[in-house]
Amino acid sequence: MKALVKTAAAPGQVMLQDWPDPQVGPQEVMIAVKRGGVCGTDLSLYEWNRLIIEGYKPRIPIIVGHEFTGEVLETGREVTGIRAGDHVVVNPALTCGQCRYCRSEQSMLCPSRQLLGLQVPGAFAEYVVAPANNVYVVPREMPWDLAAMAEPFAVALHALERVPIHPGAVVAIVGPGSIGFCMLAALKLTPVAQVVMIGVEADRERLSLAASLGAATVCLGRDTPEVVVGDLTEGLGADIAFETAGHPAAFATAIRLTRKGGRVGLLGLPHDDASLNTAAIALAELQLVGVRAYDVNTWRRVPTLLERAETTLTKVVTHRLPLGQFEQAVELARSGSGLKVLLTTDEA
Repeated sequence: MKALVKTAAAPGQVMLQDWPDPQVGPQEVMIAVKRGGVCGTDLSLYEWNRLIIEGYKPRIPIIVGHEFTGEVLETGREVTGIRAGDHVVVNPALTCGQCRYCRSEQSMLCPSRQLLGLQVPGAFAEYVVAPANNVYVVPREMPWDLAAMAEPFAVALHALERVPIHPGAVVAIVGPGSIGFCMLAALKLTPVAQVVMIGVEADRERLSLAASLGAATVCLGRDTPEVVVGDLTEGLGADIAFETAGHPAAFATAIRLTRKGGRVGLLGLPHDDASLNTAAIALAELQLVGVRAYDVNTWRRVPTLLERAETTLTKVVTHRLPLGQFEQAVELARSGSGLKVLLTTDEA
């Protein structure tokens, strides 16, 4: 099969190669990949930066990619409930299911956790094999582009598990990237009063999209975020802020815009350390909540909620490119020209 392979522990070095077709184990499923989403982790792997090296310890060579959807080709002899021809989405995090974290619905913290595309062959290929327990059937009529958003949408759903929303809350999203828009999609399924999307001048088109989807917007350098959020909250500040940009400045903005006693969900993974004024956080009794990926239980809700969030999530997809144009996909994602760039196997 054709596959995108990270061939060396160095910047770049991702190549389209002929690779052996995967073999299906007794409890596994083989999937013909239809769409694969390029995300920040893929960019970090491509650039070979400190975050990816220290945080994930990738195995090289490795087939890249962990956001994907496809059609089941074959199932192992012990698999039930999934059949050839099913359209599926996949939780790419492989966990033990037995440790303290897995047993307490914190599987994202499993010490033996592995991720497709980093430690296990990934999905930027014509075919991929995954454990049946990680595979979820979606309706055949679901558009492939929507199904491809399952993994980042699961991240947003888990953020709401970690930082629950109360009715009438004002919520700020700092960073109008694909995760930021997945947060917007998830929040639109809750009784939230108002969502404010915050970006910089380069994010103007994305902020316009957010506005068309019902969010109030703030363009830093043009608008004063404290004024916009203050007008919605009688000057108190956002009840909850989600930092989704993965940048130290975005972290500082999220802290600044959150009211006393409020909560800040940290989804972004900055390459550089952020400074923290612990006195200000203590005096305001702010709660900082880390959000890493998702739990196994999060994924059980994904197929149904994907359908409900279709209007927002399908607008996040801006580009579709064949596997062989991975470097162009990286440049679109890195430059910000692409919001969510999908790879297809149609011309692998």
